[in-house]
Amino acid sequence: MTHIFYNGTYSASDAVSRYRRMAGLDSGPLSAEAARVDDAMDARCIGDEFLRFYGRTMDLAQRCSGGRVPAGVLDGAFAMKIAGLFGPVGRAIDEGRMSDALDTLEAHAQAANLWLDAALKKPGPYTQTIYNAVQIAVNLALLYEPFLPRTAQSLRRRLGFSSSWQFSSIPAGTLLTAG
Repeated sequence: MTHIFYNGTYSASDAVSRYRRMAGLDSGPLSAEAARVDDAMDARCIGDEFLRFYGRTMDLAQRCSGGRVPAGVLDGAFAMKIAGLFGPVGRAIDEGRMSDALDTLEAHAQAANLWLDAALKKPGPYTQTIYNAVQIAVNLALLYEPFLPRTAQSLRRRLGFSSSWQFSSIPAGTLLTAG
């Protein structure tokens, strides 16, 4: 179980505010503290499995597809698992159950890393794997945004995905910028 220590990096109320804005439930501004936090570094160790998955995905894309999202077909089963997270994770955040939300996200990020390990054991080319890994990374970034606002904002600039609290994808051919 993940235990969150509110160390000034973010607060539970600000995570709820971010989620509610993304879900279209509240359009009010963040508190002054949250605005300051958005400019600060994210909490350490939150999202480690996701960030490992994202890094591996970007490295693979740079090596195998010239840093672009290759053409591919979405793996429906894995995509449904990720899309199905938006409701339960959002409810947990809205109810102030931050550790539950993070435990769920970490478990799915870990599953994404295991999926990528298995896919890379097969012979290449890895275009289909890269396509799906990028789409998974986009959605995990959205799901982690209430907890990692600066990281998600940076990934949004790099990948060009939406800020809505719903499953998103980016098209084939999109340049995956390094920063």
